[in-house]
Amino acid sequence: MTIAQESFKAEVRNELDEFRAPLANQQRTPNVSPQVVSSTLGSVPLSLPQISSGSLPSTAVPPVTSTSTVDFQNQMLLMLTESFSKLSTAITDQKPDSKNEWHKLSGDPKKFRSWYLGIMENIALPQSELYDSRRNDVVITTTNTLLNGKLYSRVILALDGTAYQNFVTHKHLHANGVKLLQELIATYKPKNVPGIIVAKTVEFWGNTKHQATESNDSYYDRFQELLDDLADADEPISTRAAIRQFIFTLG
Repeated sequence: MTIAQESFKAEVRNELDEFRAPLANQQRTPNVSPQVVSSTLGSVPLSLPQISSGSLPSTAVPPVTSTSTVDFQNQMLLMLTESFSKLSTAITDQKPDSKNEWHKLSGDPKKFRSWYLGIMENIALPQSELYDSRRNDVVITTTNTLLNGKLYSRVILALDGTAYQNFVTHKHLHANGVKLLQELIATYKPKNVPGIIVAKTVEFWGNTKHQATESNDSYYDRFQELLDDLADADEPISTRAAIRQFIFTLG
């Protein structure tokens, strides 16, 4: 349980204690029964003058109300209003844990692109010091060490499996989120590597086909990922050729 939750529980307990105090005071007030009043009045001799009905005042006597009861209700209403105000403020101040928005990368190169785009969506905030809007990518370097350290913590927690084991031990990357993202790109999305480009080109033109058990949307995503990998080649596939190849392999 976090410190903020402990503080919130303490405030709730204090509010409950304040509610109990007026109730306890009211319960300690002695109640006088009608029998006691009757017996007390019976022991006192009363001599009331005879008043005729014509001498009664014309104005009606207002009903007697208990001022203590009204004050108690007003006090309880005020305390309830303050309590609801504190509760609404506490609920508003609580922010959802943004860690759930950072998906995990276990080391599968085919899932790196979608994972990296999710990271860019999280740091591409207005006036962000870590996002380069001209390149649509993380900045090359930054002087904000505090923000860079927070980025490292978030990115390293978004890794899992072999990806986490491979990068968490690199001491030169500690507290350097920008450098960590750059090395992740170099590892899982290499550019202009002849062997990889040739292999992906062969896969694109020869082995990429729509499977019978695969939906059209799933195949499009797989086709688009392979096409994006080839976009970094010296001679990328044109859009027109890619559309023709997709229609042909879709069947």
